[in-house]
Parts: sequence; structure tokens; C-alpha cells
Amino acid sequence: MEPADLRRRAEAEPGNWAWWFRLGVRCDVCGYDRLAVQAFKRCLLIAPRNGLARYELAKMLVGTDREEEAEVQLEEATRVRPDLWEAWVLLGYLRTDWGRWEEALPALRRAVELRPDGDVFWEIAKCLWQTERYAEGDRALEACLRWKPNHVPARELYLSLATGR
Repeated sequence: MEPADLRRRAEAEPGNWAWWFRLGVRCDVCGYDRLAVQAFKRCLLIAPRNGLARYELAKMLVGTDREEEAEVQLEEATRVRPDLWEAWVLLGYLRTDWGRWEEALPALRRAVELRPDGDVFWEIAKCLWQTERYAEGDRALEACLRWKPNHVPARELYLSLATGR
């Protein structure tokens, strides 16, 4: 269904959050970022505890350089849906991008509790090294390689540490 058709359906049933959610997803796919943000916000007016809609809104906000707003949405998404792996990962990545290593760690650790992932372990390792917790960072590096043996930056670093180069 095209965005215009979905918008008509959503406007015909303005209290149905699902139509607004579908419109947001479709607008995202079609590259209509501003319309996607509007649709997700409308969805959340109707269903404020919809963690997935908050995550989708946060993704759109990150893509439109509104990271601070995205962080607020991600915090709420993880509060209402503590099992939403993607929201924890994005929250951790945002905070590492800002150099807020200590704040990123709980989000990234929660993500790997929910679903171990080599890329997330790599982010954890970088955060730990940035906070001068080298032994913990090395363990996270090893976990990264256990979950994703071909992770190129982790493998290169591991080999250089192992060979002393």
C-alpha cells in the first residue's frame, strides 16, 4: 500500500494506532522522513506505551540529525519494552558516538543479555578501553570474536595484541 493510501486509511480511523504505525514504516521505506516522524508521533499519541513505535521514531530522528530527541524516545522505548534489543543497541551506539562511554555500557550490556552479538561486544570493548578498563575490554573483544569470528577490526586488533605488533 502506498503512503497516500495508508494516510487516507489512518485519517479514516484516527484512533487506530496501527494505521499510523504502518504509515510511518511505509514512509520510512519510501524515504519520506518528515512524514514518517509525523506518523510515528501520531501513533504514540494514541498508544504512548508502544515501544516499537518509539524505537522506529528514534531511528527516524537519528536519520534527521535529531539525536537528543531520539535518545529520549529510546529511553522510553526501553522502559516500556525492556526486551526490545534494537532499542538498547541504538541507545548504546548513540551514547558511544557522543563519547558517553559509561552511559553507553548499561545499554550495550542489556543488548547482549537479550541477544549476544559480536558487533555489540565490539562496542562494549571500545567503551571499556576508553574508560581505561583494559582487562574488561579485552574480555569483551574475546566475546566479540566468539560471536563473530570474522569481525575484521576485532580480529586485526586481537592478532596485533597476540603478536605484540
